[in-house]
Amino acid sequence: MKKFLIVSLVGLFVLTGCYKNTTPRNVTKAINVGTWKVARMVDNDKNITSQYNGVTFSFSDGQNMNVTAPDTSFVGSWEVPTNAKRPAHLFINLPETYARTIQLSDDWLVTFRATEEIHMERLNGKFGESDNCILRKI
Repeated sequence: MKKFLIVSLVGLFVLTGCYKNTTPRNVTKAINVGTWKVARMVDNDKNITSQYNGVTFSFSDGQNMNVTAPDTSFVGSWEVPTNAKRPAHLFINLPETYARTIQLSDDWLVTFRATEEIHMERLNGKFGESDNCILRKI
């Protein structure tokens, strides 16, 4: 019985440790400061990071997301619902008229958050491909 309890506690620690610092408040606090870029973007298991070269994002308190690209700039929206404890979800909604950023518009699960970096993932497709994105402060 002791062995089962120890294994259960270790398992619980491992599962919850992956989402450290990803509470909605921590994610919102981090993302509201500075300008961000896509450091890595994988869509349907294909690396499309280069598609985001030169594109930057600024997140405001009013849930506006200012996007600046070499050839345009526009405003989208973002939200981190506060009704969940962790891990946080980051909802990003960008206009479909700018094809370079369309894969970023979605509901993302925040798997890691630091002052300078946010890691996100989502399950996509019927085969369980994993999409992931890393936002890095610049």
